[in-house]
Amino acid sequence: MKTLSGRWLFVPFLFIILWLTGCEGDDPGQPPTSPPQTATATVATPTAAVVEQRPENFYLIATDAPSRDGTFTDIDEFGTLVGYDAELMALLADQAGFEYEFVVTNLNGLFPAVAAGEFDMVMGALIIEDQPPAGIVYSEPYQELGQMLVVRANEIAIQGQAGIGPGMRVGVVANSPGEATARSVLNVADADLVLYMSAASAAQALVNGDVVAVVLNHMDAAFYTETYYQQLKIAGNQTGRNAWLSSRAYGIAVAAENVDLLERLNGAIEALQSQPDYSQLQMNWLARQVAIVPGESLIGTPSDEVVIGTTQALSDLDPAATVPNLLSWEVKLNTMTGLFRFDADNNLDPVLVEFINVQDEGLIYTISLKPDLTFPDGSALTAEDVQFSFLRAIRQGNFLLNGFLKDSDDDGFADTDSIELLGELSLRLVLDKPISYFTSVLATTPYFIVSKDCFPEGLAETSTCGGLGPYLIKEWLPGESLRLEANPDWPGRAPATPRIQIRFYPNSEALRTALENEAIDIAWNGLSRAEGAELEAGTFLGWNGPTVFKSYLVLVEDDPEDPPAERSPWNDPRVKQAIAMSLDREALASQIFGESRIPLYGPIPDGVPGYAEQTQTRNLEEARVILQAAGYSAGDPLSFTLHYLNDGRYTALEGEYAALIKAQLEETGLIEVTLEGAPWETFRPGSSSCEYSAFLLGWPPVGQPANFNDGMYWMEYFITNTERVCSHYESEQMAELLVQAEAADAMPDRPEARYALYAQMQALWATTLPTIDLTQEFSYALTASTVSSLRIDTMGLLRYDTIGKQDPSG
Repeated sequence: MKTLSGRWLFVPFLFIILWLTGCEGDDPGQPPTSPPQTATATVATPTAAVVEQRPENFYLIATDAPSRDGTFTDIDEFGTLVGYDAELMALLADQAGFEYEFVVTNLNGLFPAVAAGEFDMVMGALIIEDQPPAGIVYSEPYQELGQMLVVRANEIAIQGQAGIGPGMRVGVVANSPGEATARSVLNVADADLVLYMSAASAAQALVNGDVVAVVLNHMDAAFYTETYYQQLKIAGNQTGRNAWLSSRAYGIAVAAENVDLLERLNGAIEALQSQPDYSQLQMNWLARQVAIVPGESLIGTPSDEVVIGTTQALSDLDPAATVPNLLSWEVKLNTMTGLFRFDADNNLDPVLVEFINVQDEGLIYTISLKPDLTFPDGSALTAEDVQFSFLRAIRQGNFLLNGFLKDSDDDGFADTDSIELLGELSLRLVLDKPISYFTSVLATTPYFIVSKDCFPEGLAETSTCGGLGPYLIKEWLPGESLRLEANPDWPGRAPATPRIQIRFYPNSEALRTALENEAIDIAWNGLSRAEGAELEAGTFLGWNGPTVFKSYLVLVEDDPEDPPAERSPWNDPRVKQAIAMSLDREALASQIFGESRIPLYGPIPDGVPGYAEQTQTRNLEEARVILQAAGYSAGDPLSFTLHYLNDGRYTALEGEYAALIKAQLEETGLIEVTLEGAPWETFRPGSSSCEYSAFLLGWPPVGQPANFNDGMYWMEYFITNTERVCSHYESEQMAELLVQAEAADAMPDRPEARYALYAQMQALWATTLPTIDLTQEFSYALTASTVSSLRIDTMGLLRYDTIGKQDPSG
């Protein structure tokens, strides 16, 4: 069908002809993609002469534009007649095989002109009347619209129209049948009627609680209550026509004598209503299916979806990003993967790797990829994708690549040829120096592989492309929610739950309310242990994961070249040993933190690959002997200030924690401690510039994960960055063990030699004390009783694919 448009004018019984012809071979179901050509319109009086000029099989249709709400007919900026009626007539004409012209005019008093044959039809949101005007008949309805009352999903008082009373705000689309229904059927007063410009804005207002109900046509009502069933429903849970408050049937008026035209129209209407073009047309104009922001569930969570609530922010979904945001790394872990991957039991899985060969004493890694692996965008995984992904992260300045891959010019960026393509599924990686734990590093977020066809070369923080992971990213509404679905192409074990939703809350109060209202299944990283204990006393379940946060006492040594009288007491290793012996780590953990912490006797938290058990018993007598040998006495005690963070960044109990440390040390009778707390903006520069002689340090930094899942992460930093940590620790023996451990057997299936060296390092740590390890804190989640399984890994990341859920109904 070809469409030509002209100017239009409202003049009683003067009209402008808009030329529209039903031509075979065009696709009338598709909305126009470009402005139609413009023809000069003619203005004429519809006389018998005009009628005689109409050729056979050609019909003149009177219409009114714009219709009351612009849905059925309107005039666009190009002067073209648009709307539901205009596009529907194109489909009907194509179906029935006739040509036509629309005439835009005032429909008032027009029916006699139709009966007299001056027009063949009238189409313009005409409501079929029980008694048509004289000489007029209506076609079968080409559209029926029922009006329905929609309420929030947890509404119990409003079961139907009787539930609406004075003072209750009801939303409607302005100038719509819904507005008329609210006034005439529900008797909503003007003061209580809230007008919106679209069904979407009315539905959003209902979700937000701005109104108690909205009146929508049945198609809009069906879309919003079916799509957002956790937030919206039809009042009284009624279905079908039983829920219609009112209805209107729309038809085409023709002369009663024009039986042939009436039959053609009715046949075309009946045939069209079963065709996809008809449904698409309804969605385009009558139920446009505009998404809203649904908010949290009001009726609990579905049995096939786990909803996780958190107060953390999701910074990005790009593995090349350099900000080590804890939640961001967690989501990427569940939607992407690297060449290697740790499972929830700390087993290193070559999930994308068919074969690996480590050569040249650990400098070169030759890797063959598994075949037939597919990204969410449908493209196949190749070595080019690996190279593309690594180079993206390198260009962003990501340390975990630039600090390990070959950097021949020492510019801080790994060389491009450190990632060499050998074939479609094979590549070679060249390191800057041998690193025995490099395959553990390959399992970290910056090394995750993404599709070169979906991600750009630059950073794409808001991308939802994802990668090869257990879940696909279906929707991300920043600050609101993230929706995931199980990835059917994931080569690993299928997730326990097919759908995951993460909801973001501004504070712990909102998170707790959501859990108590059953809007979420899991409260993750947002509730304190005290709040958790209160809720666990009821029906909620607490889950401890591995310990992922360590508390250290850092003792700042001075330059050993300084005169002895000017050196810190910590330069004497005996004094550091006495401090360590004076501390009761068991009491520090249990008396202050209850069940949330346990003692820490070495640098590596329990359960991390390479951990070797260390123990140390408090021995006050031995500590006193050592201190006395070092020259201290009751009259001349070891005196120092212990600095700690007092703004709750580590814990709200940090002051009590520091006070108990002070009390334990002073039990020797030879130590005197002054406590000084400070907020982060003061504490950070004071500790990092070595102004403090002793301070409590939490590790890793709050809101960040461990860089990689290996015991070396927890040791290397405090051995090689002693000036930055301010401990100024030096040990030739420890430095040699570090070199040996990094150069150990690098094959991922043979970590024993490396772990044996780690054990030696941990034993030496206990005597030379780069830091004094105090306590370690469990990761913690609180869940509804329907959650049946849940795993948190040793980096503190929740493994969504392990979360199981019972159906509460049975």
